[in-house]
Amino acid sequence: MNGSRPAGTTPGDQADVLIIGAGAAGLSAASMLSANGLRVIVLEARDRIGGRVFTYRDQSYSYVPVNGVEAQLVLSRPVKDTLFFAGEATDTEGHVGTVHGALASGKRAAGEILRSWQDSAKEG
Repeated sequence: MNGSRPAGTTPGDQADVLIIGAGAAGLSAASMLSANGLRVIVLEARDRIGGRVFTYRDQSYSYVPVNGVEAQLVLSRPVKDTLFFAGEATDTEGHVGTVHGALASGKRAAGEILRSWQDSAKEG
């Protein structure tokens, strides 16, 4: 994508959801959302997809999170049901810092988006 859009359109005309980052969490969320009928655009700053999975060639990575579980709980909360977060640092099920955690958090965020989308449809 070259950053342009058809004349007379806005970003909302092209997608229901914008995902920033084509790592494991972003791609997991995009897959689930598009499978549920939402139009999704995924933006990635790098010239490739995969996030940290590509970077670490020993097939594993992990780190000790700052502030432990409290940080993941804060990072995983949506902002006003319009901004949702995913990524291995937001996993709250014990897989922080792993590909499994990234995939699970992408699915969690996608589920939150779908619930918010359905709630909006009921109200409007």
